Amino acid sequence: MNKIDGAVKKTPTVSTKFTLFNKNLSVERYGLCFWTKIRFLDKSEEVYRLTLDNACAGEQGKDLMTRREYLFKRPFREYRGNRFCFVEYCTFCSEEGRFPNDNELAAFGLERGMADSYRKFVKKIIARN
Repeated sequence: MNKIDGAVKKTPTVSTKFTLFNKNLSVERYGLCFWTKIRFLDKSEEVYRLTLDNACAGEQGKDLMTRREYLFKRPFREYRGNRFCFVEYCTFCSEEGRFPNDNELAAFGLERGMADSYRKFVKKIIARN
C-alpha cells in the first residue's frame, strides 16, 4: 500500500479505461456502497481526483456531502451536493468526441467560467506525452 495525502491508498473497487480525444486514460473508483474517490490516471500518473467526504451518511445525506476536485494533484474546486463536475464533462467529451456547446453547458447547469477551466484542463491532459 502506498499513501496519498497522508491516507493509505486502498485497492480500487473498480478500475477501467476510457478514451478522451484519442488519449487513453485509466479510471479508478474507490468505495463499496458509495464511491469515496474517483481518479483519472495517465500512464499511472494522477491527472484528476474527485473525493467525497462522509460517504457513510447514506443515500439521504448524499446531497449534503462535500466534494473536492483536484487537477494535477492541486486543489481546484470544493462544493456541497451533487453538481455537474469534471467526470461528467469528460464523459460528455468522450462520448460525443467534442466539447459541449453553450446550450449544453446551460442544460448541465455548468457556469461558463468553470466550463472554460474544464476545457483548459482537458486540453492539458490530452497534450501530455
